[in-house]
Amino acid sequence: MDGWSLSVLLKELSASYEGHALGRTLLWQEHAEAHALRSRAGAEAYWTAYLSGLEGGSLIDVAHAPSGKSGIGKEVVTLPLDLSRRILEYGAAHGLTPAAVLQGVYLLLVGQMARQDDVVIGTTRSGRSGVDQLEDTAVGLFINTLPLRGRISAGEPVSVFLHGLQQAQADQTAHEHMALHEVQLLAGQTGGPLFEALFVYENYPVRLTGETFAKGLRLSGWKAFDATGYVLALQAFGADRITLRLTHDLSRIDTLVAKGVLDRMRHVLEHLVDAPAGLPVGSLDLVGADDLALL
Repeated sequence: MDGWSLSVLLKELSASYEGHALGRTLLWQEHAEAHALRSRAGAEAYWTAYLSGLEGGSLIDVAHAPSGKSGIGKEVVTLPLDLSRRILEYGAAHGLTPAAVLQGVYLLLVGQMARQDDVVIGTTRSGRSGVDQLEDTAVGLFINTLPLRGRISAGEPVSVFLHGLQQAQADQTAHEHMALHEVQLLAGQTGGPLFEALFVYENYPVRLTGETFAKGLRLSGWKAFDATGYVLALQAFGADRITLRLTHDLSRIDTLVAKGVLDRMRHVLEHLVDAPAGLPVGSLDLVGADDLALL
């Protein structure tokens, strides 16, 4: 179950406990029929053009020796309230969503780790239009993961670069019904993945906690676990205070490297929100003081 569905399910359980009717639900057959009517030819043409000229997938290549462990590691950092506020203000001043700012910075760091200036990361889409209330309140696996491509040019202003990513993602909305494996074939990437890094921005309509579940009822002792098949997966969430959660394949990325990725995310964000307008991408400091000391 995806996070959005879990949020909906908890809301419905809370409403049922308090004696409220659940109301109408989405008819899945109608949703599937509408989905099938979306233009496949248009989607194929879009993704073929979008990924044309791509020389290969963006594969993570870090120098730090792996630990020999297997499984999934997890690192979490909650940004200071002041930094979270300044990220929101930077986005508002430049016409950018918080998600666009965070995923753009992440893409730059992935480019550094992949040693590329034509970078692809995966971004997970909710698969919900935001128009149909029944769709937005349904429980089901609507999500899809699709590529987001960033061509890094040192002289381009950071805000323009971020705008380009945001616009590309908006343009993809009409074509996000195509499956990732189909998109990969259209890109001619049959010998390996298009990307090894994933970005997810969690912006659910309702976020209930055990303390706010329902009047007279408190949930405790429950946990949610999720993981992906990607080498790196960054999840960002929080309205007023942003939390970054990085899961990583321990056979490829050890704990020290994963912590370093989050440290650099924070460092770059601090530099970005305090930088003068028009700061070029090449002048954005992607290496923090700790990394420089190691060098």
